Amino acid sequence: MDPAIVGSANFGRIFQTKLPGNFNKIGPEQIFSQPLLFTGNDGVQYIYLATTQNNLYQLDAKTGAILKSRNLHVPFLTADLNGMQMNDFVRRQKADRHALHRLR
Repeated sequence: MDPAIVGSANFGRIFQTKLPGNFNKIGPEQIFSQPLLFTGNDGVQYIYLATTQNNLYQLDAKTGAILKSRNLHVPFLTADLNGMQMNDFVRRQKADRHALHRLR
């Protein structure tokens, strides 16, 4: 990004939107993925977000208003790891799949 643009008065936060998801009161939703910006045929810009609680949101890119939302599935919770680290959990899942494949 051009430092002249980033340092200008025209660059900065446009809006701040509070996302409503709070599955089983585990806390506010977080976004670790890259948002998608889309401009429709009508020239209106939308932002699409996916959250850690498996919710998808369509926001108005100018105002931050939530236009649509959809829950995809119950979120994966760190409590489901039963004390394991994520890497160990993924390795175990892969090993279980390989073992199951060999039985076929």
